This record gives sequence, C-alpha cells and structure tokens, in this order.
Amino acid sequence: MEKYKIVFCGKTEEDAPLGEAIVDDAFVKMSEETDCRNKALKGRFTSCFIYEMKDELPEGDVAELGVYKGGITKFMASCFPNKTVYAFDTFEGMPDIVGDKDDPCVEGMFQEVDDVLEYLNDPNIEIRKGIFPSTTEGLDDKTFSLVHLDADIYESTLAGLQFFWPRMAVGGVIIMDDFEFANTPGVKVAFDEYFDENPPKIKVLLIDPEMDQPHIISIKNTF
Repeated sequence: MEKYKIVFCGKTEEDAPLGEAIVDDAFVKMSEETDCRNKALKGRFTSCFIYEMKDELPEGDVAELGVYKGGITKFMASCFPNKTVYAFDTFEGMPDIVGDKDDPCVEGMFQEVDDVLEYLNDPNIEIRKGIFPSTTEGLDDKTFSLVHLDADIYESTLAGLQFFWPRMAVGGVIIMDDFEFANTPGVKVAFDEYFDENPPKIKVLLIDPEMDQPHIISIKNTF
C-alpha cells in the first residue's frame, strides 16, 4: 500500500514545517468513514500521528481526557477496534474549576456539544461523563497504551497525569495538546509540577507557529 508524507506548514507554503506524519490510503478511508469532526490543523495532525504509531503500541486500553466534539475519540475507536476507548469529559463545556494557573478566558468554553454522545456510538467507546478524576471509578487496575490528554486547564491536566502515567504500559504513549500554548498556561505548569526533577523525554509533534514553541507533544513510558 502506498504511503504518503503529510507536512503541516504555517500560513504559507514558505513557512517552516510545523510537523509531519506518514499515512496511507487506509488512513484516508478511515477518516472518511469516521466523519472526523476535527477540522482544525492540530486535530488533523493528531489523527495522523495516532495512525502512524498505532501498530507500535503495546497492549492496553485507550483514553481521551477532553473530548469536545469527539473527533479524536471517534478516530481512535476506529483505529483500535479491539480496545476499549474511554471518553472522559463533562460533555457540557469547560468545568468551573479554572484556577489562577489558567487563562480565565477558557472558563465556560467548548459548550457546543449537544450531539456528541450520539456521535460517539461505537461499541468500543465507553463514555465517562463528569468532572475528572471522579469519573475513573472502577478503572484503578486498568493499563493504558495510548492517552490523548487535552484538558486545557491545570487541575484537570495534573489529575490526568496523576491517574494515567502510573497506569501506562511499557511503550505506552500520552499525547498532550496545548503544551506551551498561550491560552492554556496551566498545561505546562501541571506537567512541570507532576514530573518535577525527573521529566520523561518529550517528542515534539507540532510547533505553535505564533510562539515557535511545542503545541502538541508525546511522552512514552520506557520503564
């Protein structure tokens, strides 16, 4: 099967590449069949990266914290039909737990989610509705191979790292969105606080063209 390298650039073709991924015809078909709603650049790229690495992941379940319109969750369910995909979100918009480590502008955002639960009707998707981590009941003994952590705010990002990182399979990967994005300062604060003086190696997947800083990263459990 022929493979394609997709290069994500800035506003013009002359801008430096922001990231790249390898896909093939099966990826194109899967994107069409899942009707992926993530039309933004970073959503399309995250799907590409998940597809690129899907055959290298260990055994373990899959999760997304911060589902919004469900495009990435839906795509992961298609990529991993034999894995349970846990979808963690309030499904009502950003919760009112925005603190002083966050940009106050994010409070109340992402409320356009009326039909997301209907959209996420795949048999291997398990909806976990509410404020994380109260929605992790019964999952303490689970092992995860892939987590998309897109919580935007400090408290939820820290809770996500605290719950998922100790449960990652060896070779498992956490993809973190909005890592050094100006509107989500709490994400990097939570990362630095959780890992303190022993951070894992970061793989930068997508660069923020405005700030020239990592927008999407991945971290792999190598122990």
